[in-house]
Amino acid sequence: DPLYIAEAAPAAHRGKLTTWSELAINFGIMLGFVANWAFEDLPAAINWRVMVGCGALLPFVLVVLSLTAMPESPRWLACRGREDEAAAVIKRTHPAGEDVNAIMEEMKRGIAEEEARERVGWKALLQPDSNTRWNVLVGLGITIAQQINGSES
Repeated sequence: DPLYIAEAAPAAHRGKLTTWSELAINFGIMLGFVANWAFEDLPAAINWRVMVGCGALLPFVLVVLSLTAMPESPRWLACRGREDEAAAVIKRTHPAGEDVNAIMEEMKRGIAEEEARERVGWKALLQPDSNTRWNVLVGLGITIAQQINGSES
């Protein structure tokens, strides 16, 4: 998940790591196509079961393994007042020599700024300004174009 990577990764590596995450998603889509092609000659009664099994088994195993190996997001921990645990995660996931206290202070400052911001209500969502409306339309256009060309199928 790009959000988890952005929260847990050192600042110097965030861009690269989130990019690799997106590349892995597209590589997985390609592997799905290759697996389906490889099993197309199986009898019709079982080929779809094998395809679904391949698409479910490997991700299931990876999720179970990652749940045991990946720490909680330091930001999530800090938001819940578990700052000692957040500092321990930062110390474990960041290169040696980085100032954990400075990272924690920056994180706490960001959390405080988010909490102090005005909450946006339904009016802002349903009646956006022209700049926001344009950004939403561009985002929707890209999403629709992605679905129309079949890249997620």
